[in-house]
Parts: sequence; structure tokens; C-alpha cells
Amino acid sequence: CQVRFSNDQTIELEKKFETQKYLSPPERKRLAKMLQLSERQVKTWFQNRRAKWRRLKQENPQNNKKEELESLDNSCDQRQDLPSDQNTGALESSQCSPSPVSQ
Repeated sequence: CQVRFSNDQTIELEKKFETQKYLSPPERKRLAKMLQLSERQVKTWFQNRRAKWRRLKQENPQNNKKEELESLDNSCDQRQDLPSDQNTGALESSQCSPSPVSQ
């Protein structure tokens, strides 16, 4: 059975996907409840969206380096948001700096 998501649901799913490609079971449950979807629908949407994302990455490799840098920036931002007692040892500072790209 094919499900059509509302525009609002799709927007929220896409927003979440932009920041997080994989959801933990509690995150999936919370998002499903918020959007009035089943957990299975959210799980399937994310699986399909990741497949589309991978396909687009292969078709347009120029954007890959930009996305990798943005992903590194996001992981560093998330680390800074943690309380200081959880902040130690999560990532070394060198992991927050993008490595030089060899050409």
C-alpha cells in the first residue's frame, strides 16, 4: 500500500533528514508520534530517502565534498551543544577541522 505524505509531514521529514540521516528507535518513535505516522512509515521514508540521497551523490560527485564539510561542521556544532561533562572525549578538536583535500 503506497502512502502519500502531507506537505507538512514531508517538510518535517526532510528537515530531520538534513540534520540526521539515521534515526535511533526513540527518535523515530518521537517523530512518528509528532507527525501522526507509524514508526514503520517513518523508517521506510528514511530508508527510501537515503537511497535517493546516495543515488544523487553518485550522479553529482562535485557536491560530495561540500556535504562532507557541512557534515563535519554539524558534528562539531552538536558537540558544542552538549553539557560540559558530556563534551569531553567525544571528538578531538582535529576531527572538527576539515582535512586538506588532495586533488
